[in-house]
Amino acid sequence: MTPLAQQIYDFLLSSVGGVIIGAGFDLYRTLIRVGYRRWWVALADVIIWLMGALLFFLLLFWGNWGEIRAYVFLGLATGLLLYFRYLSGEVRAFWEGMLELILHILRTLFYVLTFPFIYLYQLLVRVVRYLLKKSHAFWQWYLRRWGRPIGSMAKKIRGRWRNFWRTCRQKLGRWRRRPPADPPSMG
Repeated sequence: MTPLAQQIYDFLLSSVGGVIIGAGFDLYRTLIRVGYRRWWVALADVIIWLMGALLFFLLLFWGNWGEIRAYVFLGLATGLLLYFRYLSGEVRAFWEGMLELILHILRTLFYVLTFPFIYLYQLLVRVVRYLLKKSHAFWQWYLRRWGRPIGSMAKKIRGRWRNFWRTCRQKLGRWRRRPPADPPSMG
């Protein structure tokens, strides 16, 4: 190629690189909207800069063996300017539509995978609630019928246990308070 044709080729290639970097930046802005956490934004910033630099230097190496010229930077700036002036709105709408589609698919998949477990949980709650209602009615009947005799019997048993433990404590207390025996005499 002639030097002028090579320069035009490099200029156009770097302009295409600017358009691609602009589209990547719009993708980045769309993805940041999903997870707006500090660590995510910082990580995404580093990734977008590294990817943009890698793309630019790969195009630079592919186009003119890595020679850095002013027209290469001018082409990159022109590509970015043209992209943000004329294409950014449509490309960003495309990225947002794709993001919404992916999020919709993920939500649907999550629903399909969790629905059987949620349904079983709700069924189990209903069964337990039904059984508790029925057992509550049974316990009300049981306590009305047998509550007084059992209650009076429980009071008697409780009183006997109290007396037993009181007696044990008294005997243990006397045993612990008993003075020690005198030591044997040596004489």
